[in-house]
Amino acid sequence: MPKTTPVPEATKLLIRQHAVAHPDHSARKIAAQMGLHHKTVSRILRGGSAVEEPVVLDDVQNDEPTGQWVQGSKHIYNGDTDTYISFLKCRTTPLILSGTKFRSMKKAYSNWKGTEATVNEICRQFAIPRDQFVELKTVHGWTHDQEPFTKEEMLSREVEDLATDAFQQRRQAVWENFAQKKWKQTKVDAERWNNLEQNFILPLQEQVSLLVPEYKPQPVAIKKARNPFAVMTSCGELHYGGAGWIMETGEEYSRAEAANRLHRVRGEMLEEVADKGRPEKIFYAVGNDFLTVDTDQGTTTKGTPQEMDGTAAQILSEGLDLAIRDIDALRAISPVHILPSPGNHNRLLTTALIKFIQAWYKGDKDVEVEFSARSRSYCAYGDTLIGVGHGDGALKPKDFMATMAKEAAELWAKTRHRAFFTGHLHSEVVRELIGGTHYQMPSLRGRDRYHERQAYLAESALASYLIDKQRGVTNSIMTRV
Repeated sequence: MPKTTPVPEATKLLIRQHAVAHPDHSARKIAAQMGLHHKTVSRILRGGSAVEEPVVLDDVQNDEPTGQWVQGSKHIYNGDTDTYISFLKCRTTPLILSGTKFRSMKKAYSNWKGTEATVNEICRQFAIPRDQFVELKTVHGWTHDQEPFTKEEMLSREVEDLATDAFQQRRQAVWENFAQKKWKQTKVDAERWNNLEQNFILPLQEQVSLLVPEYKPQPVAIKKARNPFAVMTSCGELHYGGAGWIMETGEEYSRAEAANRLHRVRGEMLEEVADKGRPEKIFYAVGNDFLTVDTDQGTTTKGTPQEMDGTAAQILSEGLDLAIRDIDALRAISPVHILPSPGNHNRLLTTALIKFIQAWYKGDKDVEVEFSARSRSYCAYGDTLIGVGHGDGALKPKDFMATMAKEAAELWAKTRHRAFFTGHLHSEVVRELIGGTHYQMPSLRGRDRYHERQAYLAESALASYLIDKQRGVTNSIMTRV
């Protein structure tokens, strides 16, 4: 006679409920899921008594799928399907959970990783009613201070493997705790900033806007021009921040002198423009060594030390203000179109200056900023193509027209006159080239020791040019210091 053992009433009930829920499942399929012999399942479904329903162990060994099968008074673990079946009083049917979900709940309830989840947190996380989880943990004997593994894991896994897993869980808990504290601090900082912005910054900003109303220079009364024209000018290659001692150079040069020169010659230049009538637009080349340094160490872009009146920060800060005042003087006459022309002394700070101007006049329709970090800029007025660049580097005057034709091909094809404006050499030169004319503009800067010793003695001046809408460049205005 083969050895037999009775099947628990709870298991019988589960088999019958499964058969009702899945009428298409055969006794053999149900037996495979429950870990029993199919003949045993068939007898239970036929309604035999408990005594008449033994498990035939010899048959199980021959016919059952291999796998773990653990049976308790109120729960069953099916190792073949990795399923936990728990019989709870608060449910009319058994609670069936996958092994993955069951083990995750056990780990969450354990405090081995430093912090344990509360009953409510587990119920929310795993979508299980509170009364069912409370009874489930009681049925399986769970407590907070237990290890974060099920009994089945403890029996089947190696001790070293369990220890490594527990260590990693602890490590993950440390990281989660750190992340939570970091996020909490982030929220505190954000709330502090929001309070500062709402209670201080925005009210102050509103008050300042009332005290300092939006400004715009009043247009100067000028007669209407007989023929439409524009003006091409620059910031005078001022080398703001440069220094020269009169006993060494023959003239005094400082930040104050540079600002006075620009203000004085700009006024004289605008008076001569006004004699011709109001221009339609003023093209303004920004850069061309307007600032004499490009670094905090007081050097040019390439690192050549300069004689300075003030620090680099002073030169930059005051230079930005001076540029704005100069543009405001121009926009009182007509709209201004800004063209970048970075110099060899201040290539980087020219970009900063252009961005500053762009931000300062944001929303003002009478100042158009054509931002670019390239070495040359192009635009068209009427029938004339205008190009500006500093004039340093490998590009020679004889190549200006060919370069302009390549870089501004579309505008070149639409115009008849071409004018290319540069600075760099501090003296005025006009060159007729094949395809157009090159205008080399002088500088407003005063001499330093280098220029005096090299006998670079060209007169300081500001050059501006009148461009007729149909006939191109017709006049130049030379305003000397």
